[in-house]
Amino acid sequence: MFRFIDNNNNIDTENKDFDILNYDDVILNLKILSKIKEKEKLIISNKLFNIDKRYFQPLIRHITDDNRDDTIRHINLILLHCFKFLDDTTMNTENSESLVEELKKSISGLSCLKFTYKDDEVIGSKLDLLIDKIKEKVIKKNTINLTGSDFTNNSDDNIQYS
Repeated sequence: MFRFIDNNNNIDTENKDFDILNYDDVILNLKILSKIKEKEKLIISNKLFNIDKRYFQPLIRHITDDNRDDTIRHINLILLHCFKFLDDTTMNTENSESLVEELKKSISGLSCLKFTYKDDEVIGSKLDLLIDKIKEKVIKKNTINLTGSDFTNNSDDNIQYS
């Protein structure tokens, strides 16, 4: 199952293909995602990302069936959960702020992945879409958290994307 995040963050959690991630899983995955560098690739193990530093990487990735499509699916899954947590009005402010901060940091990792897969226009476009969704969510969350007197017309001023 693969769906991009829609504008209403609709998630079909009843679907058996939908992996449930808890808050710590989401934070940890975002932290790992933010650490990736250009030309590095990700692998998924037990719902968590790892940076692939294995010897004979192309051969091992083929044997273990690690691929960029699964990476994009997992990033999407992480973002779906993250956005769901951020929309939860019962979440404490500290956790919400931590999620927003890690989301902002993850954009640099997504940009590095985009460089890694620069020859794949489809993956690049999917990563662009995910980056745009993150920026949109961060701006939305920042405008909700700011009082009217603190909010300026350019809400991007307070956001560091990379």
